[in-house]
Amino acid sequence: GHGSNTVLLVNGVPVTCVADKSGTGTVHTDYHHGHSLTGLPQTQMLTDNESRNAPIKMASTNAMWPFFNRFQYADSMTLTLNGLTAGKTYELRFYVRKWTGTNRPIALTYNDGAHDKSYIFNEDGNTTSDDYVALRYTATGESFAAKTAKQAGSEGGFHVYAFSNEEVADHVRVVKIDADAAFSGAISGNGELRKTGAGTWTLSGSGTASGAWTVAEGALVLDGATATAGSVAVAGGASFGGVGTAGGDVGVASGATLRIGTDGTVGTLALGGDLAVASGAAITFAYEGGRGSALTAAGAVTLPASFTVTAVPTAAGVPLAGAIPLVTAGTTLLGPADFSEWSVVDKNGATIPGAFFEYGADGRSVVLRRPMGTVITFR
Repeated sequence: GHGSNTVLLVNGVPVTCVADKSGTGTVHTDYHHGHSLTGLPQTQMLTDNESRNAPIKMASTNAMWPFFNRFQYADSMTLTLNGLTAGKTYELRFYVRKWTGTNRPIALTYNDGAHDKSYIFNEDGNTTSDDYVALRYTATGESFAAKTAKQAGSEGGFHVYAFSNEEVADHVRVVKIDADAAFSGAISGNGELRKTGAGTWTLSGSGTASGAWTVAEGALVLDGATATAGSVAVAGGASFGGVGTAGGDVGVASGATLRIGTDGTVGTLALGGDLAVASGAAITFAYEGGRGSALTAAGAVTLPASFTVTAVPTAAGVPLAGAIPLVTAGTTLLGPADFSEWSVVDKNGATIPGAFFEYGADGRSVVLRRPMGTVITFR
């Protein structure tokens, strides 16, 4: 037979049997209830004159012998998956069945070196005869271990009929926010996130998410947060921005709003990729006196020929004044030949007189200017 550390290939992923037990060359399975191993050579299956409860025969030289020999009615077993790709999401499944009249609680433990998760499962406690236990995980390295251990009071060993570990396509997580809500925790994973609902969702935590995000409805506001390292798409009628970091490209559709700063805070919105703003989109930014919020993009910035920028003071009565570098590109800035069709309005939509835009000296920034001379404030 095969010894310890025999490598099997399951769905293209090498599986190492880290322990082995002596056997007679047969794998026991309850064929009487219709559960049997399939796909074996016909000479290894039961013949018509053998008992239906007899073990299905599998030669110990069969590549899958260590797996089934060790996991059929075993008290404990550890399998290690090798050859995984860090950052990819997989689903690990153990296919089991109910055995009427017994009680078999089993501890399933999953360990990838960075996370250690355990789950107590009674395969005789489910309501159907066939079932599976699944774990969906994102690989942190190339190896992943799964272990079963029979618990006290169990009337039998773990009874596995099949095993699989499949790569999972990126999934979409929909977050519906109908009323304004805040979240200070961390968001992680490489799946897609889709924000829906008319409410404003304010994030203040630092996450490690890397999937694409879509703001389909309402507003997604960063309040010192680190958003996804992936792209952000802002649909028409929705808004995105604030003070914080988004690591990928950002696309702002017609009818959407890009918010630089928050209503009460002047700060920087830093993008790790490109920024593309479509015609018909808008920008709002927070300012206080001669200081305003700014957007920086590590990549290229594309801006439309016609644009409306709304200036929102952090406190009532604060005038817009001075030179404010509103948008700065890390590489190239593609914008209009001039800013004659750009306008600056207050939060009520009224034009702010004397304000205008121009390119910075390096050609990679758009500067908002409003000369005011000397401002004297009486209190």
